[in-house]
Amino acid sequence: MLPCMAALAERLKRVREKRGLSQTELARRAGVRQGTLSRLESGESSEPLMSTAAALAKVLEVPIEFFFDGEDSAAVPA
Repeated sequence: MLPCMAALAERLKRVREKRGLSQTELARRAGVRQGTLSRLESGESSEPLMSTAAALAKVLEVPIEFFFDGEDSAAVPA
């Protein structure tokens, strides 16, 4: 797994859990397939489409940059 995908996978799961959402619920709200979300969180998927990342960021109430910035210790926004 590429380092940037590992960071995205970890951050996506961390913020989803902090928001108290299941994969199924987040996928439903964002309009993406649950399998896509699962692959993103596990790092099995290639880089997501910007539209997918934008939809997830909107539902999770984080800037899209949260998933892609180079900071190793990006804090989950409140």
